Amino acid sequence: VLARDRAQGVFTQTFTEFSNRMISAYRLKQGGANLKKYADVFARADQEFGVQAPVIAAFWALETDFGAVQGDFHTLSALVTLSHDCRRPQLFRPQLVPLLTLIDRGVLPADVTGAWAGEIGQTQILPTDYLARGVDGDGDGIVDLRHSVPDVIMT
Repeated sequence: VLARDRAQGVFTQTFTEFSNRMISAYRLKQGGANLKKYADVFARADQEFGVQAPVIAAFWALETDFGAVQGDFHTLSALVTLSHDCRRPQLFRPQLVPLLTLIDRGVLPADVTGAWAGEIGQTQILPTDYLARGVDGDGDGIVDLRHSVPDVIMT
């Protein structure tokens, strides 16, 4: 986790370098298919929050390839490690109680996995934002940003 934190080469790239690396035929094709498949949910997100469908789809694609790659780092372990690392503890310490709250409420399992920096779900959201801004887009009473596409889009 700490090695990844110290090796974030993405921040040294120009926008052109970054976009050339991140935009692919697969993402464009899958993005178009998802825009059609979930058109009603994207329309609701646009109406309620003013965020257009292509923006959400692009973010979803870049973060996890539409949920296909959500990370395999044990989230609690990653956040505890980063919270006690002297480089950026002010970013990660505030994530611990919200993560434990999500686990305690049964929203997330105790062994939840995600990105190395503690982000969770198909849009790689940090626990504070998950707890404060997560939206139940499918109306089942649970904000599930790992499995529910309507929840992902609306959040």
